Amino acid sequence: MKMDTYKSMCEKMKTSEEMDGRIQENVMNYSARKGKINYIYYAYRIAAAVAVLMIMLQVQPVRAAINNVISHFTNQFEIVWKDKESTVVEMQGDYLEISPKAKKKECKMDSLSQISKQIGINLLESAEAYEIKNCISYYPYVSDSGALNGIMLIDHCYAMGDLKNVKMKTSADISRGSSVSYEKGEKYSSPIIMQITIRSNQSDQVDYDNHELEYAGANWNLTEGDGISDINIREVEGLGINAVMFTVESSGPIEWYSEGIEENETFTTAMFIYEGIEYIYNGAVSQDTMVEFLNTLK
Repeated sequence: MKMDTYKSMCEKMKTSEEMDGRIQENVMNYSARKGKINYIYYAYRIAAAVAVLMIMLQVQPVRAAINNVISHFTNQFEIVWKDKESTVVEMQGDYLEISPKAKKKECKMDSLSQISKQIGINLLESAEAYEIKNCISYYPYVSDSGALNGIMLIDHCYAMGDLKNVKMKTSADISRGSSVSYEKGEKYSSPIIMQITIRSNQSDQVDYDNHELEYAGANWNLTEGDGISDINIREVEGLGINAVMFTVESSGPIEWYSEGIEENETFTTAMFIYEGIEYIYNGAVSQDTMVEFLNTLK
């Protein structure tokens, strides 16, 4: 069954006097609520978002981010394995200077290199990228005062690997996703989805009610045996970083169509931060194949 769009219903947290004191010490506090979702958190902003099944510990930032007290954000992964052993992995990202020439309206773009030049920020690109006209959805987050708080980029078909007979159609209409049909390969049973989140140093009027961009960072609660399996911390030698990886069962976005595809496939999700930017990749490939793909990023 295809997955429906998930919409956040979280309410804004009010800070206490104790929190205000911690703000002065540049410490972030969070009020969390656990819940299962079928889409990457930001799915409500787009017609067809990245199809990832996970458990996310949704977090609310406090006044530290609003006042721009700190210059970094932190994504935290609380991992609980089947044997009840647990660990916490933290990844620090940066609030970046985005070019004033960056687009402030949602649109489709043709390639990451095109976007990099426009926003003035280098983005990781793969030599194996499948980029055609209007293949990348560009979602800017603009405050009421016109400040560009950040940008999210989505490509449902960023890498095709060894898929066969690939046929893809795109549209300049931001409300319409790309459609693709294909036959499975030996390593790839689906395309690899890409989601990139860039947080700007322009923090004016960030929409915290709707967790816009998870501007102050997010906590992810990953527990094996609850829809998630094979949680690992994998080294990506080509980038010199570690990625958090896990496996879920999913049917993928509705835009995908494959001859002989099963109702659910085994999907691998990889998440990491590189040079201050958050990257998420997801596809019906093994974790070893995902690592191979990540090593093509430069």
